[in-house]
Amino acid sequence: IVLSGSYEDELGRFEPGDLADHDEDVTHRPRSDGRDGCICLIATEGPLRFESFMARMIQPFIGI
Repeated sequence: IVLSGSYEDELGRFEPGDLADHDEDVTHRPRSDGRDGCICLIATEGPLRFESFMARMIQPFIGI
């Protein structure tokens, strides 16, 4: 749920109060609004799957 600011992804624009419910078939690439940034509350059912090599390498150390 977006708490403040906004972001856009492949499904559209999300603003305060909007809720996004993505499943494992969606490659989620959010882009924050550059002016205000974005603060979201996020819940996941499983570990995140990163595509970049560096993100996959540090994932075990940061616990997400």
